[in-house]
Amino acid sequence: MLPITVHLSELGILLAIVLRLSLVLFMLPLFRAAKYPAPIKVATILALAVVFYPLVAAKVQPLPLLNLGTFAWILCGELILAGLFAFALQVLFGAFQLAGQLIGFQMGIAMAQVMDPSSGHQESIIGAFFNMLVLLVLFAAGGHRLLIKAVVESFLIIPIGSFRLDTVLYQPVLELSGKLFIVGVKVAAPIIVAILLTQLGMGLTAKFAPQINVL
Repeated sequence: MLPITVHLSELGILLAIVLRLSLVLFMLPLFRAAKYPAPIKVATILALAVVFYPLVAAKVQPLPLLNLGTFAWILCGELILAGLFAFALQVLFGAFQLAGQLIGFQMGIAMAQVMDPSSGHQESIIGAFFNMLVLLVLFAAGGHRLLIKAVVESFLIIPIGSFRLDTVLYQPVLELSGKLFIVGVKVAAPIIVAILLTQLGMGLTAKFAPQINVL
């Protein structure tokens, strides 16, 4: 029986672009919104992949004939790589969501939740506000263009089929995980300190001037 082979040229490059692009886009709160129709999401990814294909194909070396198992392994590597990109993007939004939750807890409204339109799940009021604020700033500052550019340039830094699992990847992932909490606390710290000072001032006022009803 002849082995099944797949020519990883135009189709393979296009699939790699779709895999890398799809996971990154699905990390954007607006794109993964529950009310965003799935056919539109798929059409958007395919349209962007077709647009990026000439840019990527011109700088990516075509791979020779591969058996089906090797081809599937290469696509799995592309999927893992896209997941790392998506995780790095999620750190940005997750840090601000964490900051909003910390602020809401300090304000005493941690139990007050609203429906987050970006995910369709319940979230704290301040966390949802911070999440949408970061998204607006990202688009206003042209961050979406930088994001798309980074995905395209990733094919030059890590060409198709060259991804390998090694210990070099573990350290950046661990550092990003730690930075999520660090950035979240740094963002929330000024507001939390202001709330604590306000509460301290109100407590001192109530102690030394009880005739002033501040609590």
